[in-house]
Amino acid sequence: MSRTAAGRRLSLVLVAVVATVPLLTGCVVVREEWNALQRERSGTPAPGVVKPAILAADPRVDEVLTLQVGPSGFARIMTVVISVRGDEPVETSTALAVLTAAASTAQSEIHYLELMVRPASDTSQVLNLEDAAAGLPSDVTWRWQDSAIVVTNPDVLDER
Repeated sequence: MSRTAAGRRLSLVLVAVVATVPLLTGCVVVREEWNALQRERSGTPAPGVVKPAILAADPRVDEVLTLQVGPSGFARIMTVVISVRGDEPVETSTALAVLTAAASTAQSEIHYLELMVRPASDTSQVLNLEDAAAGLPSDVTWRWQDSAIVVTNPDVLDER
């Protein structure tokens, strides 16, 4: 092999390395951004803001049992499970106050807001929210799912 052929090979290797390094560096940056986005999407909202707002929303709210934001397909869903004091059925005003508090203090964009209520005396039970949901304002779009109210336009609540 001649010196010229060896020099050309070395030049090609150097060009390949120089061309590849920025691509690899870019992949690392993109991967870090992706990881940060995934952490944001699958974490819990800032409980220091949302949880106190929910607890203050209505005097019957005893405890926030679950507060989480996670992906649901391409959407983000906030799940709120609370316990309430007393034996009375949950009224629309209580459900609306809790939903509004959660939506207005959410630390990131949410597409769905799910609310489930349990009695403080026995948190293994789930309270029926059908009457409370039926009384929600007409601009609040919701559906019934697994004993929970799922609001499909929580941005409307944020504006209250």
